[in-house]
Amino acid sequence: MNILRHVFFWIGLLVLLLPIPVRAEGDAVFVLNSLSVTTRTDIPRLEAAVTVSDVAPIRANLRDGAALNLSLDVILELPRLVLPSQILAESHILYQIRFDPLAREYLLLREAAPPLRHSSLESLLNDVLGDTVIPLVPSTPFTPDDTYRATLTLSLRHAHVPPWLKKALFFWSWDVLAPAAFTLDFQYEALPLSDAEQGRPYA
Repeated sequence: MNILRHVFFWIGLLVLLLPIPVRAEGDAVFVLNSLSVTTRTDIPRLEAAVTVSDVAPIRANLRDGAALNLSLDVILELPRLVLPSQILAESHILYQIRFDPLAREYLLLREAAPPLRHSSLESLLNDVLGDTVIPLVPSTPFTPDDTYRATLTLSLRHAHVPPWLKKALFFWSWDVLAPAAFTLDFQYEALPLSDAEQGRPYA
């Protein structure tokens, strides 16, 4: 019993010493402004414009020293009536957002690219989400008149949560904004080369 008491005491103490995540209020969500798939010959790309309705919980977490992972996941699939949908392409993009208290700037870290810096969190998020373009290369060529489905899933959660803390606080959500999924069904149409070079959106 004494051992268990010591274990729970230290877990409770560590939880109290760690910064408490600020979760989103009821109106803080990802908001989709536009979603389309543009084809360039056989290579499509997903284009999306997303905003955040309220950046206050994001700003509060960052200024408390938290690092947040912003994930953009895209699945391109061919829906089928009887069999499971056939996944043709997947894309997974991960950014990390931090606050630099010395420079008083928000940073967005990207793989194999220089970090983005901005004094305004709203402007930083708009640079990333306001004009999103994600290339998708299908595993099999498109066929005209088939209906395809593209799904964009976004999430924003704490980056550095120890596994033991996740288990201890299994009831706690580490999401700063609730994950959101946006789906678009579209049909592919074969285009002449001259038109395909310019691309053509379907929505």
